[in-house]
Parts: sequence; C-alpha cells; structure tokens
Amino acid sequence: MVSIEYTGSTRLPESDRLPTLQQVPPENWDLAQALALSRNAGWNQCSQDWQFMLEQGDNWALYDGHHNLVGSALEVPFDEKLSWISMMLIDERWRGKNLAGPMVESCIRSIEFADRVCGLDAAERAISLYQRAGFEKFFAIHRFQSNNRTLPVSDQVTDIVPCTPQMLPALTALDAGIVGAPRSLALDYLLMRSKGAGLYRSGDRSGFCLGRSGDKAFQIGPVNAVDLEVAIALFEQALSALGEQSVIIDVPEYQSGFAAYLSKKGFQLTRRFVRMYRSGQCGPSPDLSGQLFATAGPDLG
Repeated sequence: MVSIEYTGSTRLPESDRLPTLQQVPPENWDLAQALALSRNAGWNQCSQDWQFMLEQGDNWALYDGHHNLVGSALEVPFDEKLSWISMMLIDERWRGKNLAGPMVESCIRSIEFADRVCGLDAAERAISLYQRAGFEKFFAIHRFQSNNRTLPVSDQVTDIVPCTPQMLPALTALDAGIVGAPRSLALDYLLMRSKGAGLYRSGDRSGFCLGRSGDKAFQIGPVNAVDLEVAIALFEQALSALGEQSVIIDVPEYQSGFAAYLSKKGFQLTRRFVRMYRSGQCGPSPDLSGQLFATAGPDLG
C-alpha cells in the first residue's frame, strides 16, 4: 500500500478546527463509528461490509478534534486493473467545507500509483465533485425497493441452481467481461453472504445472481444474464428465498425492460446514482454491458 498524507487543514481554535484527514490501516478503524456514519447517511452497509472493504486497499478517515469519525473514503481494488472508490462519506455537520476534494484526490493518487483504472458510483449530489476530479459519466443507475412482497417464480427458465464456492471461477469469468476486471474477492464475499439469493445458470443462456443482507434491506446484485428472461428468472427465484424481507436492487438505466418489470411488480424508484470513470480510462466492454441487469451496489460496483 502507498502511504499518502494530506496536510492541508488550517490551524483554528479547537471549537472551529476542521477535521483532519488521515490514512488509517484496517485494524485501527472503529467499526461502530463507521457503521454509525453510514447509518446516519441512510446507507445500507452493515459492519461486515465495512470490514471487508477496509481489508482490501488504502483507506482514509476524517476525525474531528475529539477523534470522532466524521468522514471516510475507501479504495477497493478488484484486481491489478481496476479499483473502486467506496464509502465516500462526510457527516452532515461538516459538509460544504471543502473536505471532500482532498479525500477524492487521496484515493485517486493511491489508485493511479498502482496503475489501476479508477471507478465509482456517484450519488446525484456528488456528480459535480467527481467531474472536477476528472471523472466522466458512464451510465445512470436506478435503485428500486419493495417491502413485504411475494412474487410467483417463473417456470420459463429452468436449470437454475444454488451457487457454490466451486462456481467462483465461472462467476468471475462471466462478471469480468461486464465489469471490466475480474473481481473474484468481491464475488467470493458476496457468495458467502448471499443466502438463498446466490443462483447460477450455465449453458448458452447463462447468468448469475448474488446478494447480501444490509443494515436496512437485503440487496440483490449483481445480476448478470445473457437476456432479460434469464435475469427475471434469477431475480424471482432469489426473491422467493428471501421471504418478506425488504429488498433493494440497483438497475442500470439502459435496462428499461427490467425496470418496467420491477415497477409492475410494485418496486418503487428511491435513489439514483451515476457510474463514472476517470477521463481517458476504459470501463466495461460496450458489447457486454447489456448483460448487467443489477450492480453489486455503489460500494462494490
């Protein structure tokens, strides 16, 4: 890991002093404070998500004068080609004080030092921040949510089986052409946390679905499939295994057929994100991006 230090904060009286940005190793993070930070922002990550991401790459924390965690920025490398900027958070009390820019720049320097492509999923209000840092829009993502719902399972697509650890190489190969890099560690983590939502279909009409329990809802994703019918079959079977849990799913804007299906089944559009990459850097292969029906969430791409 490359060590990067930001020293731009100004000396002020203790009561007015800006939080300081520090690079912090995984073992020194207070998970309770990290979870409180994301929970207060209304995000869905749980402590297991935080722990996994902190262990992957370089991480930065904003601490106030009483050493309370008030901001975070994590780098999650997928492989030697691609890293994700994740959990870019600033406590509401400290927003609008030009603290986010140095956090983003610290992540960028670390990722580009390792010669990786730099990607992220931006909340709508943060798009201009990332554009100033050299990111370009790739596609929009719509979050759908539903509570207390049951759906019949389609019988139009058969041979869907539960995912097993032995399937990880096949899942990684399917996923790599869509995301732009093999993210086997992230998929392995999701596979372990998928419960009954981890599903796979092989053959010419292949696809898979993973998911995880979050702080507020179960997130289904990624859903990668060769066509809409397979994607719906995977999704419906995953839902049938989750009972009456609240469910969220993040759908690329270009998957209008899948979005229409979700709306028809009672799912509500609740948030929007935009997938972005640094200018001049390559995202997923355009001829395969149509096979991504749901992302893994803004933290894991």
